[in-house]
Amino acid sequence: MVFKNLKPKSSNNLDKSIFVDVRPDGTTQFICHNTNQVEQLNKRFTEKGNIPIYYEEWDEGDDKKYIITYQIEDVNSPVVRN
Repeated sequence: MVFKNLKPKSSNNLDKSIFVDVRPDGTTQFICHNTNQVEQLNKRFTEKGNIPIYYEEWDEGDDKKYIITYQIEDVNSPVVRN
């Protein structure tokens, strides 16, 4: 699954899509291309009660990517935190 930006900008990484991988363990991993995408994604997901469980930065410069993994919470099940 890929989230497309509705209003792409003309800068290097601003017009790239966010890649999404839904994992069998109930987590969802997102690969962002800039900090603006990371901030918007984090705001949307944490507001709905989802928990960020992993964050990593890959590469440097124009190739830099941000990998964020969330535990997607089911509204009908209680939140279990360590």
